Amino acid sequence: MDNHGEPSRFVQIVLIFLPLGMLLAGLWMTVLYADLTTNRGLFSVRFFVHGLIILSTCSCVIAGIMCIIPSSRIMGMRLFLTSCILIGFLTSESYLADRRWETWTQATLSEGDRLIDALHSYYAERGHYPDELLRLVPDYINRIPELQFKYRILGFDYSGGRDTFILSFSVGNAVNCSYRQTTGDDVWECTPVCRVRKENCRFH
Repeated sequence: MDNHGEPSRFVQIVLIFLPLGMLLAGLWMTVLYADLTTNRGLFSVRFFVHGLIILSTCSCVIAGIMCIIPSSRIMGMRLFLTSCILIGFLTSESYLADRRWETWTQATLSEGDRLIDALHSYYAERGHYPDELLRLVPDYINRIPELQFKYRILGFDYSGGRDTFILSFSVGNAVNCSYRQTTGDDVWECTPVCRVRKENCRFH
C-alpha cells in the first residue's frame, strides 16, 4: 500500500500542537499585558493569577492520589499533566510581571533621588524647601521627572515646608513609596515592592 502522499506522524503532531502552542503563547502575552497595565489589588488580574496557581497546585495533589488508584490512573496522569502546564504558564507570567514592576520601581526611585538632590541644593542656597516642585526648574533640575511605570503617565506627589518635605508616588495598590525629609533616618519607605532597593528602602 502506497502511503507516499500521506503526511508523516511527525508532521501530524506538529500540525496539532503548533496552533495550540501559538494559542497558549498569545494567551500568555495577553495575561501578562493585562497584569502590567491594570492596578493590583482585590479582584485584579494578579489576584486571579495567584488564585489559579493555588487551585492548580491542589489539582496536582489530587491527580497524584488518582495515579495511585489503578482504576483512575490514566485520568490522574492527564489531570497531573494539565495542572503542571497550567502552573508553569501562570508562575512564569507572575515571575516576569514581578520583575517588570520591580524594574519600574527601581527606575522611579532613581528619578526620585534626582529630585531629592535638587531639593537639598535648593535648601542649601535659600534656607528653605520650595512650596512646589516646579520652582526647581531650571536652576536645580532640567525637568520634573515622571514615574517610570510603562503604560501610565503619573507624577510625584510633593508637600514642602520650611525645613521638611515629603516626596511620594503610588500606582494603585501595586506600589506606594514615600520619602520624608526629617532630622533622622531619611529613606524611601515602600510597600509592597521593596526588594529592589534593600539598602535604602523599608516596609511600612
